[in-house]
Amino acid sequence: MARLLIITCVSTTLALSACGGGADPETTGMSGARHAGLSPSTKRALKVRAKPVSPVVKPKSGSPETPIVVAFTAGDRTGVIGQARRGYEAYVRGPGRIGCQFDTAAGGRYTRAGQPVRIVLDPGEMEGPNTWCSGPFHGTVKLQIGYACPSHGACHIPKGFPRIRPQTVGHFRFEIQQ
Repeated sequence: MARLLIITCVSTTLALSACGGGADPETTGMSGARHAGLSPSTKRALKVRAKPVSPVVKPKSGSPETPIVVAFTAGDRTGVIGQARRGYEAYVRGPGRIGCQFDTAAGGRYTRAGQPVRIVLDPGEMEGPNTWCSGPFHGTVKLQIGYACPSHGACHIPKGFPRIRPQTVGHFRFEIQQ
């Protein structure tokens, strides 16, 4: 009987109470009955093993003022789902120098799985210095999952709402020449 229950839990994608949430707590932060008050759509939004993406960077080489475009096909749906918000972000890091941009992030628009995503890393639009430092840059695309705050007013995250680490789904590189 116990084996049958385990097999049933493994094969059911949204098995909740008997299976400890049906998701890997290490990846999602979900753990069984602790999150029993969340709506079914929120639970589905939180239980995602992000699918990898293959970012394409244009241009691969540019000047300190060049906007860099990171494009890929979404592996997962993003947007507000229940009480959860999911979205892609591109993080980039390059040679650290004073007076130029070397470490930043930008987000993409909400989309459905299979749709194109385009994230623009434009040093002129970022906080701090408005030019890239020269040298090689390395970046990651991550799927962020968190609480969907209301569009206006204060944001009060419900007690027990899980904290979920960003999931890295892709890597990219570009070069800035002086």
